[in-house]
Amino acid sequence: MFSRHPSSFVIFICLLFPSWVIAQSNLVIDSLQRSLKVEKTDSLRVKTLNNLAYEFFSIDPKKSITIIEQSLSIAFTLHLKKQILDAYYIKCIGYDMLGNNIEAERNSKKLIELALAYQDTLYAGKGYFIWGNLKNRTSNGPESISHFNKALLYFRKAKSDVDIANMYSRLGTAYNNLGNYETAIQFFIKALAEFGKLKDLKGESVTLHSMGNTFMFLKDYSEAKKYYLKSLKIKIKFNNLSWIGTDYMSLGNAYTETDSLEKAFDYYKKALNTFERIPLTEGIASTNENIGLLLMKKHQVAKAVPYFLKSITLNRTMDAPYPLASSLRNTANAYINLNKLDEAALKLNEASKLAKKMDNRKFKLDLYESLVNYYKARYDFKNISTYMEKYTILKDSIFNDTKSKQIAGLQIEFESEQKEAENNILKQNNDIQRLTIEKQNQTKQIMSIVIFLVVLLTFLLYWLFKSKEIANKKLVYKTNIIDTKNAILEATQLKLQQSLGEKEVLLKEIHHRVKNNLQLVSSLLSIQARATAQNLEVKDFLYKSQNRVQSMALIHETLYLSDDVSKVDFQQYLIKLTSHLFHSFDVDKGNIETTIQAHGIVLDIETVIPLGLILAELINNALKHAFPKGNGKINITLQDHNDEMLELIVFDNGIGLPENYSEKEATLGMQLINDLTVQLYGNLMIENLNGTRVTIRFPKDYLRITII
Repeated sequence: MFSRHPSSFVIFICLLFPSWVIAQSNLVIDSLQRSLKVEKTDSLRVKTLNNLAYEFFSIDPKKSITIIEQSLSIAFTLHLKKQILDAYYIKCIGYDMLGNNIEAERNSKKLIELALAYQDTLYAGKGYFIWGNLKNRTSNGPESISHFNKALLYFRKAKSDVDIANMYSRLGTAYNNLGNYETAIQFFIKALAEFGKLKDLKGESVTLHSMGNTFMFLKDYSEAKKYYLKSLKIKIKFNNLSWIGTDYMSLGNAYTETDSLEKAFDYYKKALNTFERIPLTEGIASTNENIGLLLMKKHQVAKAVPYFLKSITLNRTMDAPYPLASSLRNTANAYINLNKLDEAALKLNEASKLAKKMDNRKFKLDLYESLVNYYKARYDFKNISTYMEKYTILKDSIFNDTKSKQIAGLQIEFESEQKEAENNILKQNNDIQRLTIEKQNQTKQIMSIVIFLVVLLTFLLYWLFKSKEIANKKLVYKTNIIDTKNAILEATQLKLQQSLGEKEVLLKEIHHRVKNNLQLVSSLLSIQARATAQNLEVKDFLYKSQNRVQSMALIHETLYLSDDVSKVDFQQYLIKLTSHLFHSFDVDKGNIETTIQAHGIVLDIETVIPLGLILAELINNALKHAFPKGNGKINITLQDHNDEMLELIVFDNGIGLPENYSEKEATLGMQLINDLTVQLYGNLMIENLNGTRVTIRFPKDYLRITII
């Protein structure tokens, strides 16, 4: 059964703007509107328009955006930076609440651009916060986490404790959506600690709800109910309908999973009534879909269809492809059950088009399953085979595990049936022996009873014979099914092995050609550098560029020469890279001692390229600036920092950083290091410790890293 949880973005918007949590009275709105009529200066008028837009969010988001447009027109004319940023932030959230993701993202990018231009770290963080939420809602987890980390960085610079707490909670939700539940719980615990310090019950309640979602994914439904009820208890105090409706629906999901269907239906009805009072389109759509799934579970398929159709209608009004695709697939499943195959085909076609636009492998797997069921109902064996193969390839090892369990289950079932038949035969044999002894000892007066027992025994033996015959036929049938599945699996595995071999040869050729092309680029840069010998700055830039290109060429050379074309032994790569850089700078290895410690760490190309560029830049800087006397040490270490992070340390015992280092942070080299660190989801720290120590920590969860 496929169920889903509603987005909690509206709840977090309420956290950032507490005035939206409780609906404002008409007296407040009337007061602000009267103030607009008497304001004498445009600057005060802008502030009043922004405040009025705040109040209208809980009543009419469209009107709120109209008011913000008026505010922006005046604010840009007067160059009121704070009011411009505030207005753009309201505008972003307004479009998001209306479900217009395109406008919401466009305005969030504009907010970030303006905030950076105005040097306002708080609003830069808020812009990345909204952008990350939009990516999270469209199932783009890694990009969402990248934006959230940037938001957290700017909130820390702005020293905004409440925004930092909110970001911990949102990062927990993002990791939750990616299935990294342990990391998600760690961020939720951080968020609860921060909200506790701030005595922020609203933030605490939202985080409790998210913790409940995590335990739902872990199938610990008892624990999930506990967190949902804690969250609901706090939210009822604030009387915010969107919050309360979300908790009701989540409790319905938890009771559905434990087969407490009547109680689940009661909570869904409470959620639907609550969302319809707002109204909140996303909440109404989600609740209708979940009620439909509940009715499907109760085998009331015909009753489920109207709920699914209403969910589709509502989801079409929002720019959210995943909820719409989910509703379409569930509706198609219902039509297949009702044998309305033409209607099912329409829904599956539309869901398939949406699936192509989404990077959601779990949904594609569910969609393939629905398509297989559809073509089974059509007796279209060609398409059954096609989508079964797609389903098998996508599911991969999960399919093998499931198949093994199914075979083991069949074997246990067969053994149990055979054992039961043997026990029955043994029992009957014992009865025969007992009856034979009784027959010998009994008188003629009980002969009739003996005859009756013999007849009964004959009947039982005949029944056992027939039962065993039927059991044997079932065994043969099930064995044939297993053999057929084994044949299909073996053919698929052979095809995959052949395809893998061809791809490995092709990849080696690609790496060889890329290496040659990069070597050519490196040579051209070297020639150009020699040709511009008089311009030292250009010459230095070209040599740096040559070293960066060469660091990437070494990666492709390593992959070409390796048995595994997808992974690089980082220890061997570092040895080649440092050797090249020493040669490039004409440095005697006897004067500068180099220590490399990265044993047993294997990286894929998407990780090693940015990491190699970072190291090339750091070693380049050390060789060029750290040792004016020509002697020194460079230590390079890449190792486990803890169970989740890798730590890269580059240390030299040279002259250290200059006193005015902070003024040089915007150089091209440092900008490249900073950008590549963000690409690795890492944190960068530079210290003066009897030389220069650069530390970069980055997570292993989203990078293909193997530690031998």
